[in-house]
Amino acid sequence: MAFEPLQAGGRSGASQARAALRDIAPADVLECDNVTDDVDHVCRAATSLHLAEQLVGHRDFIRCTLGEILTGTAPARRDPDGVVVFSPFGLGILDISVATMVSEAARACAYAAARVAASSALASWLTQIDS
Repeated sequence: MAFEPLQAGGRSGASQARAALRDIAPADVLECDNVTDDVDHVCRAATSLHLAEQLVGHRDFIRCTLGEILTGTAPARRDPDGVVVFSPFGLGILDISVATMVSEAARACAYAAARVAASSALASWLTQIDS
């Protein structure tokens, strides 16, 4: 399995939200501040976090869940200069993103169709007035 290097760009305080859950080398995972939506869910199916767990024999490298951050029981960052990796496995974040794009496209199409219909009705009405 080939792993993609982290793209923190050498910047401190970088964050990465990962859609592909099998692309960070386990050794790199262990160096990061790891946040996930569901620890049990993400630590299976040979994800990068699962491989890191197998490497060290524990899950202590996963600091918290998104829920803990949102409820204030965990800080958003462990270290302001560290790299945070968010691994959303059970959240369906891609489903939410795609649904949003489809919904926006449908609204845009409906708006365009309504404008065409209104323009046609106006043109028809103006033609009747001129005759």
